Amino acid sequence: MLIYLAGIFVSSVDPRSQAFTQGLSVGDEILEANDIDLSRTSNHDATHILRAARSLTLTVRHCGNRNDPIALRLVVSGHVNRLL
Repeated sequence: MLIYLAGIFVSSVDPRSQAFTQGLSVGDEILEANDIDLSRTSNHDATHILRAARSLTLTVRHCGNRNDPIALRLVVSGHVNRLL
């Protein structure tokens, strides 16, 4: 039996990054990015949204904590893929 999980999940976080410092962890689900609901967004589109941003406000649900989403504000002067 195959089980597919819908959603955008964090697969890695650089331990030297602002995202790591603010608590983003592998397995966290990104619910929103800059007020854009990612719950029905394809992985391809979500990646484009995240990489195109100069700053990000993320609403994430920590892995294992399904009831308490938190907001992280991540501001960068360059490309976001260096942040995450």
